[in-house]
Amino acid sequence: MKIVVSAGDNDQSEVIKAAGYNPVLLEWSDALTGLQTGMVDTLATVPLHALTSQFFTVTHTCSK
Repeated sequence: MKIVVSAGDNDQSEVIKAAGYNPVLLEWSDALTGLQTGMVDTLATVPLHALTSQFFTVTHTCSK
């Protein structure tokens, strides 16, 4: 899974790698485009930020 990590946040990037995921360093202003184009699969943020940035319009949920 490709996860958005704030550009320049090397500590968070290392944590994501250690968990077995692929960090993609992006500016938050590029996160929506990254989701739309498939550059990233997911991101972690608070609900208010997801709403105001319209991330929910391009995300998908899966149920098991």
